[in-house]
Amino acid sequence: MNPTSADENRFDTWLINRFSLRFHMGVVLACTSLSGVFTNWLMYQYDVKLILVRYPIAVTVSYFIFFVMLRIWLSYIFPRHESTVRSQSSSNYFSGFSNSNRVSDTSTSPSFEGGGGASGGGGASGSYEGNLGSTSAGSALGSGSDSKSSNGGAAILVGIILIAVIMGAVTFFMVTAPHFLGETAFQFALAGGMIPTSKKALQRGWLSNAFHESWLPFVIILLLSALFGQLVHQNFPTATNLHEVIEQYQKPVS
Repeated sequence: MNPTSADENRFDTWLINRFSLRFHMGVVLACTSLSGVFTNWLMYQYDVKLILVRYPIAVTVSYFIFFVMLRIWLSYIFPRHESTVRSQSSSNYFSGFSNSNRVSDTSTSPSFEGGGGASGGGGASGSYEGNLGSTSAGSALGSGSDSKSSNGGAAILVGIILIAVIMGAVTFFMVTAPHFLGETAFQFALAGGMIPTSKKALQRGWLSNAFHESWLPFVIILLLSALFGQLVHQNFPTATNLHEVIEQYQKPVS
């Protein structure tokens, strides 16, 4: 086993034994989601009514907050008074844990192909409108008037898919939290000199690692929100959320 892999094994064991990583990921995702909801609400209060504008901006802001929360989390697990570990060897820093104690799900957690991964939802996870209720959306899909255009029904369908993808991203991040947070923290420790290594190629930085693991779900959610906004703008120009889209879709043609 190469030295860096051994260091990572000991680091993973130390992290998992000391912190509740899924709980921490839940807090990160909750703050990420709330930031999106707040951004959407704030724009609405300032008369930005178009979903086509509000939702993509809310997704983008929430993804930025995702990285802010990760940095706060790293400051929590590596407090300032532990800076002395920079002068210690990794074996001293992670003393008390053996290589054989490594939890297997840290290295075997699934990740998105093409560079995406444990993000949540990434990175950007969460719901951006209080009225985006999947229950009401599902019931409306089958009760719309036959005289409505197919694009109107497509807008509702995309809205439902958007909700499903957001929830799926949140679930994925929670399941893979030990892998995602473990790798992010390990890269942070490498960059900070807490874990000496001669393999500079292995050091890509915590921010680069987090982006590499979370960009794909963010892009999918961003594209779906933009598509949903475009369809709503074309077919229900006065609607400001999914609930209003459903109500207008159900109204009989006069």
